[in-house]
Amino acid sequence: MKNHIKYYQAAGITFKIISELPMTENTFHPKFNLFEVEDAGNDNVLIYHRFEKFDEHILATKRLVFSNEYLEVFSDNTDFFYKQKISQKYNIQYDTVAVFNKPHSFANVYICNMNASAYADACLDSVVFFGGDHYLFSNLLSNRNGLLVHGNSMAYADQVQGNPPFPPCLNLMISAWWVMTEPLSEL
Repeated sequence: MKNHIKYYQAAGITFKIISELPMTENTFHPKFNLFEVEDAGNDNVLIYHRFEKFDEHILATKRLVFSNEYLEVFSDNTDFFYKQKISQKYNIQYDTVAVFNKPHSFANVYICNMNASAYADACLDSVVFFGGDHYLFSNLLSNRNGLLVHGNSMAYADQVQGNPPFPPCLNLMISAWWVMTEPLSEL
């Protein structure tokens, strides 16, 4: 089977997405066009999209570290397991499990019940099929002395929100989620 590849770069990290199904300009939301690059960079994360059911019996042997109405996170000595729950409230349509190594530099994302046509027009908001990539970025950036700040705690339209307010010099990006790319030691 032929693999299909796209590269995206944010916060100095290149994400190599490898899929068993063809990717089109409609597979990911148009906001990703701002981050698309031609090739891998110096700091890379490899993410495989696999269109098969993950054996969820494996999760029974893992430690549950987080749970809410649409996500469960498990871990063991070598991996993190993110299980997205189908939810009409959050417009989550696919049974997805993402398995990341501890440093979050490699992942297999298992997507159940999605065919090539649906993938081609999915308009995904996330490279890992979740509502956003903040779970991925929070781990990646913490390993690099970085920080993920939710948009609700930042200045928007010259109105400072959050407590305490953050300095306006932060280099932030990615739509409603912003990723700080300056080292914490320089703030």
